[in-house]
Amino acid sequence: MKASILFITYQHEAFIAEAIRSAMAQDYPDLELVLCDDGSTDRTRSILEKELESCPTHIEVLWASSEKNLGFHANFNRGLAACTGDVIIAMSGDDISVPNRVSLICREFAADLNCMLVCSSWIRIDEFGNVISNKGIDLKHNKNRFFSYSISKDQIYAGAPVCGAVAAYRVELRELFPPMHKGPHGEDNCFWVRALLVGNIRYLSEPLVFWRSHESNQSNWSQEIEFTVAMARHLKFLRAHERMVRQWMRDITQALETKLIAQSAFEEYQTTARIKCEWHRLRRLSVTRALWKLWFSSAIKLLRASGSRKIFFRSCRRILRWHLPLMLSAKRREAYWRSNTGHSSV
Repeated sequence: MKASILFITYQHEAFIAEAIRSAMAQDYPDLELVLCDDGSTDRTRSILEKELESCPTHIEVLWASSEKNLGFHANFNRGLAACTGDVIIAMSGDDISVPNRVSLICREFAADLNCMLVCSSWIRIDEFGNVISNKGIDLKHNKNRFFSYSISKDQIYAGAPVCGAVAAYRVELRELFPPMHKGPHGEDNCFWVRALLVGNIRYLSEPLVFWRSHESNQSNWSQEIEFTVAMARHLKFLRAHERMVRQWMRDITQALETKLIAQSAFEEYQTTARIKCEWHRLRRLSVTRALWKLWFSSAIKLLRASGSRKIFFRSCRRILRWHLPLMLSAKRREAYWRSNTGHSSV
């Protein structure tokens, strides 16, 4: 099984040397390195070229970079198209992979032909490489797990943790679906759904990536930035998730047209996608204390979309216990912003 490291980078001169060294230090024998720099104007490219002088001879190096900055989606699509491996392991130019990351991932793919995506736990580090306390992923997902729509079809990600920094994809996901459209979604939001439409997702509880938090990271930004900036980024995150339904609908439709899923599943997944986006909208309306008219409209839309009595009552509990208190209580909203911006006071 041949593996490709899809190495995505842009303006990473402070971190690129450590990142590329970790890619070249992988212990997997059949490996290629596909480098996708999206027109960096700093020293990213020159540092990469210098580090590659010591690249092991068994690693094939391919360049799929752009002279101009075309944006993340175009950069990812271009690199993905250049990969020749059976397995494609995503890696960012500011993160660090442990030496056996590729080996462990390929082992999972080889053990299950229906596995379309493998992700793992991670360790968050700051811009200087210091470990940051991470309470979420380790407590919630502390053992290897399996996720599929056959187990949980009422959740768009089937309950799987989503983080593109720790992802690996079977090449079939590139062959079965067209390149991503430009939009508010990340590659992980797109490919998690694609993997579940075709097969299943495997999660490894062992941390295989040191995921770097810094000011310019778009999804794992440093908690040292000002509160107003952190708040604006979080609201942008919520708004982006409200609009991800477009890419999901394209992929769900593609799965239907190519007979990967049946008509009944197509309708179920469409509803699930719309509900997921509406939950993000209701959260944004709640934490920003929007007009009650808008809030009630969103809440009613969610309740009407409930496909079963069980989901209806579960949605009611979620709205009454979480979203409504956010609308009514300034204290609850303050606690929310402290939690989501990393600031002790608001």
